[in-house]
Amino acid sequence: MTFDDDFVELHSTSAGMLRLTCKGLGLDWPPPEELTVPWHAKSFKRVRHSEITDTQRATMFHVCRGAVYVEVE
Repeated sequence: MTFDDDFVELHSTSAGMLRLTCKGLGLDWPPPEELTVPWHAKSFKRVRHSEITDTQRATMFHVCRGAVYVEVE
C-alpha cells in the first residue's frame, strides 16, 4: 500500500537533491532498488528506506516513509 506522503529523495551530482512522492512517480511502496526518471540521464540506486510496515503506518499520523537514492555512476 502506498500512502499519499510516501516519498523518494533523489541525490544527483548535477541536479542536487529532489524529493518527490511515490504516488506522483507512479511507484508502489516500497519503491524499487533501482529507479530511472525520464528527465534524468542516469539511474538511481536505493541506499536506504523506511521499514515501517503498511499496518504500522496506517495507525501513524505523525510520520511518513521515505527512500533515499543516489545517482549511479
